Amino acid sequence: DHRRLGGRVDRVTGKTKHAEDRGDVDDGAAAICAHRRNGLAGQPERGADIGVDYPVKMPVLGRMHRSGVTHAGIVDEDARRSKLGVDGHPARGDFLPPVPLPRRMWAGSKVELLKPLEVGSKITRLSTIKKVTIKEGRSGALVFVEIDHQVSGSDGVAVTDLQTVVYRGEAPLQTDAPASKAQSKPLPDGALWSETVTPDTVLLFRYSALTFIGHRIHYDRDYTINEEGYPALLVHGPLTATMLLDLARRNLADQEITGFDVRASGPLFDNAPFTIHGKLDDSGTKAELWAVNNEGELSMSVSANRG
Repeated sequence: DHRRLGGRVDRVTGKTKHAEDRGDVDDGAAAICAHRRNGLAGQPERGADIGVDYPVKMPVLGRMHRSGVTHAGIVDEDARRSKLGVDGHPARGDFLPPVPLPRRMWAGSKVELLKPLEVGSKITRLSTIKKVTIKEGRSGALVFVEIDHQVSGSDGVAVTDLQTVVYRGEAPLQTDAPASKAQSKPLPDGALWSETVTPDTVLLFRYSALTFIGHRIHYDRDYTINEEGYPALLVHGPLTATMLLDLARRNLADQEITGFDVRASGPLFDNAPFTIHGKLDDSGTKAELWAVNNEGELSMSVSANRG
């Protein structure tokens, strides 16, 4: 039923869109290019450091490395301002379903990195809504939308990304009784690598700009606090995942990552530092990675397969 090149089916689940790449992307978990309008994969020398304090690893032999979430910065949607919602995302009801709940969060991804993307090749992405699930949380209704992205280069499908987005209701009023806080998930132990990250507005702005993410909760403090009810600007979930995967890449330089599963369990904000950690699992075939907020609570976990 799926009609490519902008077509869609007439139901929410199974709706598909097909897009050509609109920009350059360079290597790895720490670099995403700002140039996005020539339909080609980035050249090795054209990279943009998102703000980390270590050298950016460049592609080898004209290929983009697989060890990261580089695909997050390519083939993204060029929505006109008139097509944006109040939150800065493309308005719902075209590709994304018309969920009436106002607040949106990225909940995680399951990614397979099947082959490198050749520098200079045209890149396309086919996106399909796979499932829409309604649940009841502590603070009200939640809607989970699963979106299957398939990113292809000249040699076929290179990356698959089954992404989950969650929609939530309005933030509770200040006069309302606070909702009960979820019990924090237990933290892994035995970290082999640990680092402290101190986010700031420059880091969040650069990542938003380089990935063409217009979500206002990452750069518009007044909107984030007064409209969505958060205490500060939110660190992008994919940015946290990028940092975790790059932590593994820098400590496991002999092998590439061939896939990873990301689960976001709580937000991180720009008003406090957080820590990232990693280790090998007992079999030595996977890297277990996690981020912890300033209160010692698990914010994100990543299980990454080693090649």
